[in-house]
Amino acid sequence: MKIRGLEIGRGRPKICVPIVASSVEEALRQAQSLQSLQAAQLLEWRWDCVDKEALSGDICPALTAMRAAAGDKPLLVTMRTAAEGGNMDLSDKAYEDFYEKVLESGAADLIDLELLAHDRACLDRISALARRAGVRVIMSSHDFQKTPPRQEILERLRLMEKAGADILKIAVMPADMEDVLELLAATQQMHRETDRPLITMAMGAAGCVSRSCGGFFGSAVTFGAAGRQSAPGQMDAGDLEQVLNLLYPDDIY
Repeated sequence: MKIRGLEIGRGRPKICVPIVASSVEEALRQAQSLQSLQAAQLLEWRWDCVDKEALSGDICPALTAMRAAAGDKPLLVTMRTAAEGGNMDLSDKAYEDFYEKVLESGAADLIDLELLAHDRACLDRISALARRAGVRVIMSSHDFQKTPPRQEILERLRLMEKAGADILKIAVMPADMEDVLELLAATQQMHRETDRPLITMAMGAAGCVSRSCGGFFGSAVTFGAAGRQSAPGQMDAGDLEQVLNLLYPDDIY
């Protein structure tokens, strides 16, 4: 899958850097500073971190400005709700309205939809709008309390595929390294089953290894921070790039 020249699902995992800011102005400054950061191959704007007042008005100008600030880097726009570890408590209607505006703006290359936190009809409507707009859909599931059994991880990923997601994403919280291995084993099995790119990670300190070695098991994107983390266990993007260069010297995985 190529987005603005970035091939996701082939070669070493691509590094996505989240933009975490409480104001639109600060988010734009972060994006401009990331233009020159080689490690940042893909940018994610976490809109749930922006002050709620910004949502009450027309968000299209802010999205257009972010598209310009991101330069040639692909832009993922995410509204992470409280049910999935984010900072916004939105109804399905408000969630759908937000993504409708995002898609109308033409600014996003990808959007992130939460598999379990919203009614399936809501997700289907947003996905249909995204397809018409030529925007890729990442469908995601986040568990900040535990690592589900391997079969449950696989079931969630299969549900995302059945729902028509372009990229399948799951993040879990491990209690120990056995949980990390469970996540990686599920990743490898799903990678054999699907032609869709996967994004999987174990969060926290125990899961840090999954952010660097996940590509060997089939995870196509990893997240690195350039400032504030958007999830526990994220490495500095520059440090992560060095690790990936060592682990995947030939970029053939």
